[in-house]
Amino acid sequence: MAAGDVVDVVDTGSGAVTVRHAQVLTAVSTSGSDNDWTSGCVLSLIVDEADAAALAQAGAGGSIAVVLTATDQPIGES
Repeated sequence: MAAGDVVDVVDTGSGAVTVRHAQVLTAVSTSGSDNDWTSGCVLSLIVDEADAAALAQAGAGGSIAVVLTATDQPIGES
């Protein structure tokens, strides 16, 4: 994951897509190593205002995953 990537946010409990086409602003591995994503990561995502509440609710529930749908897109243009 890197800035510019585009992801869908998925509820791992239901399998439903909560937010489509969110763009990654920043991605930081929680392992402390840039190349080790096995422990997870912290993402900052750019989403439409209409999707913000759904993303906040999904994140607070702690049962989300992100699915990479495009890489290296210009920030703010996806």
